Amino acid sequence: MAGDGGALKDINEIKSQFRTREGFYKLLTLSDSQQRGGLPRGPSAGATLGPGAGPGPIPGGGVGLLQGPGAAAAAAAAAAASSSSNAAANSSPAGFLPPVRVSMVKLQPEDPSEESERVCFNIGRELYFYTYTNIKKAVDLSKPIDKRIYKGTQPTCHDFNQYSATAESVALIVGFSAGQVQYLDPIKKETSKLFNEENLTAQNGNSPSGTVV
Repeated sequence: MAGDGGALKDINEIKSQFRTREGFYKLLTLSDSQQRGGLPRGPSAGATLGPGAGPGPIPGGGVGLLQGPGAAAAAAAAAAASSSSNAAANSSPAGFLPPVRVSMVKLQPEDPSEESERVCFNIGRELYFYTYTNIKKAVDLSKPIDKRIYKGTQPTCHDFNQYSATAESVALIVGFSAGQVQYLDPIKKETSKLFNEENLTAQNGNSPSGTVV
């Protein structure tokens, strides 16, 4: 029994650093981050925070920051997750929350001075779309370009079409926990298509119904 307890402890241990295919991630305190100054940017699409990364204190003291691809956007998503995770958990089966996933896209604005990047992330049944400034400035979570709240299922993954994105339109594909796939444009907002709805609606009675806020 003691051996099983030790193995369970290792599984549940929160790691302060880990390596993935996208890069190396390390938990830093706020003072460490300030000493380092600006962090180099890298490919950031698909940066992921695992389940439970948002709510609760982070071991290591101070304000925890992730260093690595998409770290600033992921940190903003984690901050939003900490403020709304309790409500989302109460509306989820058995309090389960899917991982917070971050997708980014670079647009082509007519004015070079305009911000050209956008970031999307999911928290529970909610999907957010923001303007992304740069790695040194946090996303303003009070001013989403688009916010959607789904009923009956949860967004679990999403990605942008990098090749067709413009300042006026961007294609976003969202996958849901019950198997549906939604195509939408968070800039135009009226563009939306739902795929694989019939089969799973008949079996599970779950259909993503997004409310734009």
